[in-house]
Amino acid sequence: EGNDFMSLIIGCMLTGTALAVVFLNNGSTGGTDIIAAVVNKYYNVSLGKGLIMVDLVIIGSCLAIDSFGLFPQRCQMVVFGLCTMVIECTMLDYVMNVQRQSVQFMIFSKEYKKIAEAITRKTDHTLTILDGHGWYTGKEMKVICLLAKKRESVLIFRLIKTIDPRAFVSQSSVIGVYGEGFDQIKVKVKKHESAQSPTPEPLPRREGSDMQGSSNE
Repeated sequence: EGNDFMSLIIGCMLTGTALAVVFLNNGSTGGTDIIAAVVNKYYNVSLGKGLIMVDLVIIGSCLAIDSFGLFPQRCQMVVFGLCTMVIECTMLDYVMNVQRQSVQFMIFSKEYKKIAEAITRKTDHTLTILDGHGWYTGKEMKVICLLAKKRESVLIFRLIKTIDPRAFVSQSSVIGVYGEGFDQIKVKVKKHESAQSPTPEPLPRREGSDMQGSSNE
């Protein structure tokens, strides 16, 4: 009480988190976030940055209005508005990135078939089977390569431990995953480049094989 800036920080953290929850569930508050969502859909601009660009114009326009000579007070309001915008949008992007963060699993196990079947049955992800060769043992082995959301890690580890407690698992964070089931590629292709690039011939499909994200190979 009596500390306006502390109230601003706490309030912006709450509203930024709430906005992230709304966007994660494909919703909208009906305000300027609609513009940010449209920009984010077609361009590689985060929702927080989109909101900052829109709100910067709205808040900055207050300086152009000097009603009754209240310019100093209006400057203070603008500064508070800018702080609100930055904290709220930063919190929005942070929560969105945490929820959408992806990880890569490399699973080494003799029970790879059972583990693969359990993962594909319990989650919406498929996976890729890689051929491996143990240097120390000299034996051939199969390696499961899987990309999933970070929030699914506990479920995947539980499935692996239930089937093969001695399995060797490597988990690593990835910067971005694009394609079916993940984020869309939002890079524009120039018309002359797309016209000159040859159309790739479809590969012969083998039974039981797919591509990563929707494939087993």
